[in-house]
Amino acid sequence: MGTLRKTLFTLLYFVCACTYAQDLDITFPSERAIFQRNNGNATIVYIAGNYRTRLDKIEAKLIPIQGGTPIDWTPIVSQPFFGTYRGSLVVNGGWYELRVRGIRNNEVVAESILPKFGVGEVFLISGQSNAQGYNGRGQRGAFDDRVNVISNFKSEGFAKPVYPGFGHLDAESNIAPTGNGAWYWGELGDLLTSRLDVPVLFMNAAWEGFQVGEFIKSSKGDPGTNPYSYRQAPPGYPFGSVADALNYYTNLTGLRAILWHQGESDNYLNTSFESYSSDLAQIINESNRRTGKNISWMVARVSKDQNRFYPTIVDAQNFVISSNANVFPGPNTDLVLDRLDGVHFSPTGFTKVAEQWNQQMNGDFFNRSNPQYGNPPMQLESYCANENPGKPMKLNAPQGYVSYKWNNGLSDRALEAGPGYYQGEAIDVFGNVYYSSPVKYDNTLIPQKPNIEALGPTEFCNGKSVELKTNNDSFNYWSNGAEGGSTTVNSPGLYHLYSVNLYICGGKSDDIEIKTLPAPVPEILASGPLDICSDEELTLSTNLAEGILWNDGSSETTLKVSGSGDFFVKAKNEFGCEGQSEEVNVTIKPAAIKPIIENLGEDVLCENDSTILRASNEQNLVWNTGTDLQDLTIKAAGEYFAINRNEYGCTSNSEMLNIKFNPIPEKPEILADGSLEVCDDEEVVLKASPAFGYSWSTGHSSEEVTLKNTREVFLKTSNEFGCFSEASDIKEIIVLEKPKNPSIIQSGTFTLKSLFTTDTTDLQYQWRIEENEIMSSKPFIKAVATGDYIVKGLKSYRLKNGIDKTCSEESQPFNYYLNAERKGFSYYPNPSPDKKITIETLEDIDRATVTIFNLKGVPYFTEYVELFDSPKTFNLKDLPYGRYVIKVRNNRSSFSGKLGV
Repeated sequence: MGTLRKTLFTLLYFVCACTYAQDLDITFPSERAIFQRNNGNATIVYIAGNYRTRLDKIEAKLIPIQGGTPIDWTPIVSQPFFGTYRGSLVVNGGWYELRVRGIRNNEVVAESILPKFGVGEVFLISGQSNAQGYNGRGQRGAFDDRVNVISNFKSEGFAKPVYPGFGHLDAESNIAPTGNGAWYWGELGDLLTSRLDVPVLFMNAAWEGFQVGEFIKSSKGDPGTNPYSYRQAPPGYPFGSVADALNYYTNLTGLRAILWHQGESDNYLNTSFESYSSDLAQIINESNRRTGKNISWMVARVSKDQNRFYPTIVDAQNFVISSNANVFPGPNTDLVLDRLDGVHFSPTGFTKVAEQWNQQMNGDFFNRSNPQYGNPPMQLESYCANENPGKPMKLNAPQGYVSYKWNNGLSDRALEAGPGYYQGEAIDVFGNVYYSSPVKYDNTLIPQKPNIEALGPTEFCNGKSVELKTNNDSFNYWSNGAEGGSTTVNSPGLYHLYSVNLYICGGKSDDIEIKTLPAPVPEILASGPLDICSDEELTLSTNLAEGILWNDGSSETTLKVSGSGDFFVKAKNEFGCEGQSEEVNVTIKPAAIKPIIENLGEDVLCENDSTILRASNEQNLVWNTGTDLQDLTIKAAGEYFAINRNEYGCTSNSEMLNIKFNPIPEKPEILADGSLEVCDDEEVVLKASPAFGYSWSTGHSSEEVTLKNTREVFLKTSNEFGCFSEASDIKEIIVLEKPKNPSIIQSGTFTLKSLFTTDTTDLQYQWRIEENEIMSSKPFIKAVATGDYIVKGLKSYRLKNGIDKTCSEESQPFNYYLNAERKGFSYYPNPSPDKKITIETLEDIDRATVTIFNLKGVPYFTEYVELFDSPKTFNLKDLPYGRYVIKVRNNRSSFSGKLGV
């Protein structure tokens, strides 16, 4: 019973899978296709196919089989159309199962599976027989399922390659375009997949027996000739097979490198170093020119033919490798002597050569080589033209290619398509071939004519309707603009349906005619808003004059509304068709209370004054100015009133107050009669511009004022209305301080000193006796004669205009008596208890020496004085108490006297 249940479950699974696959298929990539990865272990894989059911989006999922990174369901196409889809995923290196599913209304309605494909390494083999291989020589196929080849084509120049098909590399597999059997490539594939953990794809374009020069000769269009058998290849070959593989295959799959194993025939022909190296370099350059790409090469070192080694060829191969950064050293297979006939490797030799290739494909090779990435399948533009009923679809290949070809043999860029299988092919200027993903159409491509059914009478009164319906499950577009399987119509006219199938191919239905009878269309007209207050009126009327009936039973054309409620009117015409207006809802609300306002100030004001209007705040208050405060400050003339709004939105206005404003005088100007920078005992005269009245900040009210010791002054003027102007600009009076309270004291026997009660910094001094000026600018002088002495203090200021101004004050006379008995010499106190004495000379004695002697003439104190221009004080602390003689002298004068300490 368990076995039967398992069998039924498996059968149901495959039935569901087949049903899904019929609605959705994968046409790209092909099974077992392998795409070249970049040096970061990833590439873009394009996914394309066909679908045959309506879908909202298509998703793809990758399940790693071996290696690789899983990708969960990921949207690759949104809103697909025309029955084909193409999207892409960034895929890491690995061997994968690909699943694609279609979603409609958030449910999976179609699914398809590609069992195997991969991202890994792609190699093109070329050279001669030890690269091309033979069948039946004991070689083994690859054990690893990830080692694959292009297997659906083999021709040595007599045909061009077809769209590639892929297969596992078995022992006797053909490797397109010219390879025979696995040779040692199957073993190399196993080594690489095991080491790199990514799948490997081989192509083989080698030719048995041809020397390097024949590859160059054939690259120019001539046929190459086998030097052993003299067999002649078709024109352009053997090099044409390399070009075919590059153009037809690697342009789609990408390529890591060309693997070159050739040299035996050049040993046989004794090819020179110069010829071989030159020809091989030309082959490499020609491969790049034919594709427009910079292709990496790995060149094996090989020359052994029968029992002869030819180092010249190996040297030439090494020279080409060292001369080109994108050419890498392959194995030196001359070291492998396991051969069946002296030339071709034996089964043990296969293993050794494969190991050598594997060793040379080291990390440096994979890091520095230049992988070429496959191009996406050519994107076809498709649209349904409906011009040819049997072939409604137009397929257009992209512009810009040199030539085009379709699988049905046609060579135009555009193709008319009906049910069937289509694939496009385009060739660019380099000869690279671009295939479209295969397109498959079944009979659902042909659009069907839809039918229309009316679900009711097709003749009715205006305002009625009928539903039109179709049984066509496609994209349906009605002539009235509606979409879907049905539409409701209420207007007369011819209606039809345009149904579009999955491929956007459409068919048009027959017309169906709808007729309507006129029906009255009563309307309600309102004399004002339907939402009114109880102190307002509202009248309803209708646009019709006969057959009228209001819902309150009235049949008049007008209706005066007295209360809240819903109102509508009906009418019937001669066809018996009735019409009813839309309902209108009338709401009558309580009126608002009228507010009262009062002016808390005057009705007539000056422009710079204001007043306050106060409202009785019975309900929600707002002034006609927009302010909602109870007190409204008025600063501008105008008419003002308050508005009360109750909770129902009804409003009532207060009485209006008219507020007037008289003008104010222009801003006055103050003119100064003279400078505004004066000494503090001087006056300033200021005059106002003409006005009706004056108000100075000093308290004056005249046009002109005289000020003293005032710092800042401004003015307002008034007009005949009693309105005051704004204040004038401030006039700043700068009061310059003069020296204060000068006096003279006698500070020494011959010295007079000045005193001031103000700061004497930067003060200048002028002295005189009687009317005679004394030449001194110091704050003290020596009085050289008896008489009245006067001192004047002068303080100078730099005014704003750059002129200097002096403020001064003079002292009262100081009477001084000069005692002639002192003979111009004085010292005091004498005696001096504190041993400090002051010495003065009437004359300014210069370079004088002060000496103090005891009565025996012994000097006890000596000090030098540069100039006796003022009293000089000396400290005699080291002098013993007693009587002494003091002497002051220079080279012109000498003074002396007795001193006690």
